[in-house]
Amino acid sequence: MSYQKLIEMLNNFTPGDLIAQVSIVEEIETLLTTEGIEKKEKEVLNHVVQKFKLLIKEGPDEEIINSIKSLTSALAAKRSSPAAKRAKSEKKDQNIIKDMEILVSFISETTEHLDNIEAKIVSLEDNADPETINEIFRSMHTIKGVASFLGLNKIKNLSHALENLLDNLRDNKISISSNLIDILLAGTDTLNQIMEELEAWGGSFKDNVITEIFASEVEIEENLVKIKNFGNTKPDVPAVPEDELITPEMTKQFAEESSELLDTVEHSILELEKAPENLKFIEESFRLIHTIKGNSGFFWFQKIEKICMGIETVFDTLRKKERVADHPIISSLLSSIDLIRKSLNEIAAGKLDDARNPEIDTKYHDSLGNILIEMGAATEYSIEEALNVQQKKLGEILVEKGNVTEEQLDKALKKQGKKHNLQVAGNKSLIKKQDIRVSTERLDKLFNLVGELITAETMVIHNPELEGLELNHFQQSLTALSKITKEMQEVTMAIRMIPLDGLFNKMRRLIRDLSKKFDKKITFLISGEETEMDRNVIDQISDPLVHIIRNAIDHGIEKSDKRKQNGKDPAGTIKLNAKYEGNQIWISIIDDGGGLNRDRISEIAVERNLLTSDQVLTKPDAEIWPLIFEPGFSTNELVSEISGRGVGMDVVKKNIEKLRGRVEIISETNKGTTFILQIPLTLAILDGILFRSGEMLCSIPTTDIIEFHKPEKHQITTTRTNQQVLKLRDEIIPLVKLSDFYELSSGIREYTEGILIIATAYEKTIAILVDEIIGNRQFVIKALPEYLNEVKAVSGCSILGGGDVCLVIDTGAFINQVLE
Repeated sequence: MSYQKLIEMLNNFTPGDLIAQVSIVEEIETLLTTEGIEKKEKEVLNHVVQKFKLLIKEGPDEEIINSIKSLTSALAAKRSSPAAKRAKSEKKDQNIIKDMEILVSFISETTEHLDNIEAKIVSLEDNADPETINEIFRSMHTIKGVASFLGLNKIKNLSHALENLLDNLRDNKISISSNLIDILLAGTDTLNQIMEELEAWGGSFKDNVITEIFASEVEIEENLVKIKNFGNTKPDVPAVPEDELITPEMTKQFAEESSELLDTVEHSILELEKAPENLKFIEESFRLIHTIKGNSGFFWFQKIEKICMGIETVFDTLRKKERVADHPIISSLLSSIDLIRKSLNEIAAGKLDDARNPEIDTKYHDSLGNILIEMGAATEYSIEEALNVQQKKLGEILVEKGNVTEEQLDKALKKQGKKHNLQVAGNKSLIKKQDIRVSTERLDKLFNLVGELITAETMVIHNPELEGLELNHFQQSLTALSKITKEMQEVTMAIRMIPLDGLFNKMRRLIRDLSKKFDKKITFLISGEETEMDRNVIDQISDPLVHIIRNAIDHGIEKSDKRKQNGKDPAGTIKLNAKYEGNQIWISIIDDGGGLNRDRISEIAVERNLLTSDQVLTKPDAEIWPLIFEPGFSTNELVSEISGRGVGMDVVKKNIEKLRGRVEIISETNKGTTFILQIPLTLAILDGILFRSGEMLCSIPTTDIIEFHKPEKHQITTTRTNQQVLKLRDEIIPLVKLSDFYELSSGIREYTEGILIIATAYEKTIAILVDEIIGNRQFVIKALPEYLNEVKAVSGCSILGGGDVCLVIDTGAFINQVLE
């Protein structure tokens, strides 16, 4: 068989086809006996044989298959072009790659190998599984072989050194330690950086890439020295990595990911305070803090690493049930979380020096060191000195230095709830990453493009030039297009939709801190946190939620003694709830406090000339409560760091209005207050009904429409207040003419001549008279131009297929203004 035929077989083999795999092995072994095969080619072919034998033995395995693909790409590269043979006469080992897909394939597959390697290296620290070590070795061996074949010397040299280190680990010449894990991870990170440079460099070529001229600026000497010296009695003193080794992008991503993990840890700690014996929260927090510690160690953020070590010790003590998660421990843990978050904010801002300073002014944890100090077995100085080394377990360092004896360490470990030399049991299965990080800018662009696609689809479907034509096949194509477009819209919307639990759980900490500050006992209840909302919307409602909850604690919830006097539970309750309501999401913040003070609000409103004294007496509560949203409006007589400046509720109103939403307030004296944030489910695309009144085109969301009705004279009645109403199936519904509401010069004026749209919002119903129902559409909502911002009860506009503009009516605002 020819060499090229073999490569075709390798490219086209099916992982589950045993006969084909055996045939390939036989063909390669035969080919290896012939002349004309270079030494490098023989080496790679032997690797391929080994991989196929492993595949036949173990069955389809993604890692093995990827290795075969990488090796196949290398073989193809060697014989891809006659130019490669010509190059040999000019330079003995020069590699020319004609097909750029070969280099792209190598970069992609090697990057995937490195991702898997990194995850498996991290797992070794908890469980030194021999099979995991073998898997890492095989992947590194593949990278080395292909890089060598392509002439990528830096990748080859470093991967070869790491391969030798892993081989020593397989042969039990060395053992797993924190230092070894650091070296393996540092080597993997350096390989990743070289791969990023190779990808950028290769992008400037279309074909005929000479890989040997690739000169990476990433230095590997420090890695090679550490690998070579590993096992020496005098460990190298690690230096802070140079800027080119750790990029600003990497540190920023570290800060973002660690911040997300901290949010989860904080939530678990707050839940732990309610259920101190619940191991689920302890174990979850322990794992996440361990992850942050490991990542911060790589970036040399020693302050964070040191704090995490203390937090780990506390959680380890708690899970061994040697201590109880009482109030002092919870407060200490939260303070430690705050300190880490402060360092992460500095890192995100580019201030790295303080984060790399291991000095911590305040001790936030009860660690093994403290236990040893209490026993009199060690001094505070020896504990601090041991912690600064940070390469071995604290007890091992103290024993080596002679500060503590083995017997004292065993006794301290038993007291702390540990066993000497205990390893984590169980094999942790590595779940392969199923998601990728995508910038919100790209998602927003995709979202906008889908909106434009829907507009273009509408222009095609409703093109006036197609009217009256019988185009059956064309209609079938349009139906298929509409189906695909609809699915694309749903998928695109789903991509940006995330649950509200992250936002809701952040409020737990806020309530805990403020309840301590105001000395008020508060029970916080959450429901509907699984409700999903657009990520951009969640970002904008965070501040309104904070301000409303602050007000509920400051103004709403009474002190415990006052609550007892009023026959209430001494502990106040704040409920945070989310639910779908039509095409909106309603977020409710409910407290059982004293309720809004109508008299005080009215007094301030009169002082500020917002109302007259007569209006105060006649206006219902529903019109008094919104006054608290006025800029600078505050009922607090004293300004504090929490409230009193009249800024917070103004922020609530502005942010919600930006989202085309509204806030409803329900309050009752001594029973409490409810704020309902009513926010559109999506800000960009909606299904609606297109209709006409005179020359004006409008739409209403489909979810707001109950039915269409052609009225008869006997169904229409005029009330004593000259309000015309519709009697429909024993229900009385107010009537309104759209042409009158918007003061249009044209449009049907008689109810019996037009069509009634029966619409509903906020549990209120109305019948709207329009001239004509045009049909159902998908509308891409655009913001109104500035000069149209004052158009009442309109949430936006949309461009139709023929270029006409239709106004999107805000049903809730429309109904409220009509009924007023």
